[in-house]
Amino acid sequence: MDALLEIWVMTFGLILARVSAFVATIPYLGGRFVPRTVKAGTALALTCFWFAESGAGTLSVATSLNDRPWMAFALAIGCETLIGCALGYIFGLFLVPFRVAGEYLSQEMGLTMGAITDPSRPQMTTVMGEVFEVLGVILFFSQNVHHVFLAALHGSFARQPIGGAILSLPVALQMKVMSSTTEWGLMLVAPIACCLFITSLVLGVMAKAAPQLNLMSVGFALRIVVGLVATSVLWPDIAPQMGVVLQRFSSLLIGR
Repeated sequence: MDALLEIWVMTFGLILARVSAFVATIPYLGGRFVPRTVKAGTALALTCFWFAESGAGTLSVATSLNDRPWMAFALAIGCETLIGCALGYIFGLFLVPFRVAGEYLSQEMGLTMGAITDPSRPQMTTVMGEVFEVLGVILFFSQNVHHVFLAALHGSFARQPIGGAILSLPVALQMKVMSSTTEWGLMLVAPIACCLFITSLVLGVMAKAAPQLNLMSVGFALRIVVGLVATSVLWPDIAPQMGVVLQRFSSLLIGR
């Protein structure tokens, strides 16, 4: 009985290590602005759910950790934490396309000097970057993409059983997602960027034709106005594309 109880404790601890690391790494689910009690409760609830479904996993832990000291269990906790952090970091990249789109648009509009402090991240962010990121979070929950995250975490217990050795961390998937998210972010604001490019071209031609006019001071305000107007006019086309980006992101992760 004591041996079975010890195996149950080890199983629960390993599942908790992976789940808690996964929850703590994902932004807007386990970021710094989320209360610690909420993060701890979410991790504990998910751990209890998967612990109830870990009949075969308990046998696996019993086989892998049988007659091993608790130091081996501590190493297994570290491995599970590493797996959870790796998965959480990959899934945390779902906001990168919208952040790239907003930051690029702010740079083209000349709003990079007006950076603001984001409480969820240590670095500064721009107004348009924050707007696009918040809209991406709204689409993330409205389209139930967080269900895909939980399904992927559930599938990780089948691909990478608890208590086992780390076979392969998803480094290739991480690099593929990072390269794709940057491309998707630039494609989102490509129409607005074209409008700003045409504005810069017109200002350049006017400055060449009439060098006595001070178009430099007018150009900053004009680019901001053109960027805001283009965003408002093209938003009915940009919003569906943001949903498409989330679907592509989910398909890329599920297709692993």
